[in-house]
Amino acid sequence: FAPYEIHTVVDAIDDKWLYMRHTFLRPAKGDKPAKVYAEGTVKAIIVKRGGGKISPKEVIESLGVPPSVLSEIAQREAVDRCETFAALDEYLHQDARALVNGEESRQARAAGRNSGTGAADARP
Repeated sequence: FAPYEIHTVVDAIDDKWLYMRHTFLRPAKGDKPAKVYAEGTVKAIIVKRGGGKISPKEVIESLGVPPSVLSEIAQREAVDRCETFAALDEYLHQDARALVNGEESRQARAAGRNSGTGAADARP
């Protein structure tokens, strides 16, 4: 294991969702520059303990973010990364619904094989 840092950026918000990018990197040390290990985008919704949702704006305000920064975040259009994330999320949900309904998954159709179980479904 090696030490690493996590850098988080709020890419965009809307009335319901908070889109954040997390970058995992090894910090610079001596003549070695910082190195990115991984990067991921998170689409998050914040809920109250007793149920109900908390708006992303309210969450960011509670962190003490200055109003000028909050205004800039709130005005951002959904960046390409968030749009791609939303499209992937919908694709995976459709695929999961197909599997629940006993239909063939997209991955299985693309590979030209059935989504059933057993030896006939094993990959070569």
